[in-house]
Amino acid sequence: MHDGPPSHQESDGVEVLGVCDNRGETLEKECQSGFSFTYCPTVKYGTSMQPRRIKTYTGQTGYVYQYYFVGKRRALENDAAAPATEYVFDVTSDNRRLFAVSVLLQDEAVRCWAGLHGRELAEAEQYAAAKLRMLQAFDELPDMAGEGRRLLVDPSVISELLDAIGLE
Repeated sequence: MHDGPPSHQESDGVEVLGVCDNRGETLEKECQSGFSFTYCPTVKYGTSMQPRRIKTYTGQTGYVYQYYFVGKRRALENDAAAPATEYVFDVTSDNRRLFAVSVLLQDEAVRCWAGLHGRELAEAEQYAAAKLRMLQAFDELPDMAGEGRRLLVDPSVISELLDAIGLE
């Protein structure tokens, strides 16, 4: 049994906090034992731990996905999509296997959108573009874990994504 708050780890510059199930045991332990679990990812605000907002989305492929936002960081300089901001989400479609999805929002896409609309995208709007790209992949890719782990928002798709939510 886990007595304290969830564990804290750092991976490749993305801050990751351990997660717990409804009995307070770590997700990693539950996954290794192979039992089904109800996960409750947490994030630290100040000195207390708060649950992450787990969201559900039913893709046109028929899969029901649960996901939450882990964090964002600058893409590595040697990444083919760089310069970009990487948005990381944890995703599951079966409540057993959790996998990371990275959505790379290219700086050039943000500049192109700003040039077309005469204003900069707010940080929340940039997050929206990344999230909408992931939801688009949920609709289009039958094997997200195999084909959708790395997604790109480039100048050719950013307007289409943001137009879908009426962003001008």
